[in-house]
Amino acid sequence: MAKLIGIATWNFSEGNLADRIERFIGMGYNAISLSARDAKALCAGQTPDVEEVIARHALAVAIHAGLAPTKEPVQTGELLDDFNLFASWHARTNSLVTIIYDAAKLKTDSGLVFQTEAMVNTVGQMLRISEGLGFTVGVEDWPRGDEQFDDAEALRRYPHYGILIDLGHLNFRVRKSLNYFDMPFPVEAARQYLDEIYLPVNELHIHNNDGKADLHAPPDAGTSDLMALARLLKEKGVDCLSTIELVPAWCGLSMQEGFAAASDALNYWSEAF
Repeated sequence: MAKLIGIATWNFSEGNLADRIERFIGMGYNAISLSARDAKALCAGQTPDVEEVIARHALAVAIHAGLAPTKEPVQTGELLDDFNLFASWHARTNSLVTIIYDAAKLKTDSGLVFQTEAMVNTVGQMLRISEGLGFTVGVEDWPRGDEQFDDAEALRRYPHYGILIDLGHLNFRVRKSLNYFDMPFPVEAARQYLDEIYLPVNELHIHNNDGKADLHAPPDAGTSDLMALARLLKEKGVDCLSTIELVPAWCGLSMQEGFAAASDALNYWSEAF
């Protein structure tokens, strides 16, 4: 089976979604990641052109949503309604690979903190709903480290539970922890970061940055050594969907330059991983 490499479609705005997906297919992508809004429209039958192109090209589909807007409580009922919609669509199409959520945080006197109990409760219900259906479920970059893994221990009984590792976030998190911004990529610190993730990896987000800001730049445009990270991931036994999460506007590219960069990014990561 060919390696699955997709692209975060919501970061590109030219034309309609079906046309953009066709453009990415022409570059060689064999998977796509959809925002929650686009996924809900698709699964509710509101975008038959998108469904047609997915079916015609037998694309693998990921959905990327959020457990809650930053600083707002998790709304479990609404999330489960959407999740059931996604699961019903998959039952009909067998196209879903994974559903990943951004972690939920709340503002407190001590800063932003994870809504751990609500996340465990909501994701646990999602895992029960989707057990045996053939797609995976998880949260981006959570849990990490012993304390967070202890908090999420109840979820680990589900074999389809896993994590999305964002490689761009890894770069600035590792550099910030070391106060190490203008030096070569700290490979051993990156290895330790990955070694402290004890879950199966359901998806990777691929992009680069300067180690200081979340630029979502092309893989070869930043201070992260993504070739080195690919080697570390293969050593760890990671074998999952990779999604290029390039945001042209955030890294100073025009939309047309962004499309060209998306094509180059596919070639780069195909060689690296």
